[in-house]
Amino acid sequence: MSKAYTDKQVEVIIEAYGQGNTDAERKEIMEKLATTLGKTVGSIRAKLVAVGHYIKLTGKTQGAAVKRKDEYVSAIRIALGAGDHELKSLSNVTKVDLEVIMNQLRIINNMKELG
Repeated sequence: MSKAYTDKQVEVIIEAYGQGNTDAERKEIMEKLATTLGKTVGSIRAKLVAVGHYIKLTGKTQGAAVKRKDEYVSAIRIALGAGDHELKSLSNVTKVDLEVIMNQLRIINNMKELG
């Protein structure tokens, strides 16, 4: 059985990955390594985990903060002028559907402002 990575390749992976300071930088490094070495990003990640050098994602997303389902429900109630006691079943809708409703309300609101 042949080794998937040579010792030299492992050294290169560890050294390159160690130069990343953020999730985005480490992700970019893994993508470049995968292309250079003819491997997948998943394979590079697995090797880093196996040798104890993989750094878990911080969990912080780049860009907009992730909204919770109850935040969408609250925003929709406010946009529609409904009280907390109204639209109770709205919390049973999927998050994806709540996002669609909220986006449509934004579009309607923007049209009114232009209008």
